[in-house]
Amino acid sequence: MNYAEIAVDIDALLGDDKDLFETLITGPGSGEYKGSLYVGTACMAHNCEAAQALILADTGKRQIYLAWKPEGEKIVVRPPVGEWPVLARVELRAWAVQWK
Repeated sequence: MNYAEIAVDIDALLGDDKDLFETLITGPGSGEYKGSLYVGTACMAHNCEAAQALILADTGKRQIYLAWKPEGEKIVVRPPVGEWPVLARVELRAWAVQWK
């Protein structure tokens, strides 16, 4: 969130949801590269089953894709899913399946 090169893009995607998103990513998490796509997940400490975040970064295109699941609410996706590349949508579906 503080990496200047992408912080502006992340802030623009989050808008008023920035504080909530930051809370979600302060708990346990992990990340890995899948080709040029970085896939990172994190959850709210002591509440991983109910509140999580997904960060996808396409390093080739220099694009950020975010999704988060606040406790008791539906998943929020930014930018709209239609703007996500295919591989990012695959990762989003795999992450979101736990709440179906």
